[in-house]
Amino acid sequence: RRMETRAAAASDTRIFRRELGLVCGLYFIAAIYHSSWGLPNGNQTWAADSVAPMTPLAVAYKTFAENGFDSGYFYFKYPVGHQLLLAAATAPVVAIAYARGDLSGISADYPFGFAQPEAYLAAMAMIARLLSALFATGIIAMVGEIARRAHDRRAGVLAALVAAGCYPLLFYAHTSNVETAFLFSAMLALYGPIRGVEDGAPTGLRLMGAAAAMAISTKEQ
Repeated sequence: RRMETRAAAASDTRIFRRELGLVCGLYFIAAIYHSSWGLPNGNQTWAADSVAPMTPLAVAYKTFAENGFDSGYFYFKYPVGHQLLLAAATAPVVAIAYARGDLSGISADYPFGFAQPEAYLAAMAMIARLLSALFATGIIAMVGEIARRAHDRRAGVLAALVAAGCYPLLFYAHTSNVETAFLFSAMLALYGPIRGVEDGAPTGLRLMGAAAAMAISTKEQ
């Protein structure tokens, strides 16, 4: 009987993962639909408080080269954690521009040394927006997983669907704003201890600590 119970639980989990995967897949499509709206637009963004394409690289420079990593430097009103993540994600665009001979030297002013600035800045903006879409999709997945662990498979799928219908989340998934990144890390900090307690392993608690640190490093409340 115990083996039958385990087999039933494993089957239920597989069904849930397929259902949640479908919800998340459809949500990601919605999150990237028309995500290129307004591009190219130089080093500007159309959404309030969104991160301009060159900002992460400027923050990385100020953090590591100009001020020093332990200087306490803040970008505008936000910590630098998410900016450094975006800098790492968009740095390959700069490397490609350099390899193709389209980057003569980094400058603080437009066109920042690019021979074709609009194309490269648009690519960097798209990378930031795609990261937001991935974070938003991850939020949907964690909402579903937390609800399943707290109750059952049906509750998990319903919770994911309800979260997917949250308009502000879908809106910010199309921007380079820090909101989805912060909420993703905060949700991960909630998911970590739930998984850790259920599995009886310290991995979940370590995940909670790392995710909470990243949340604070993304947007200090």
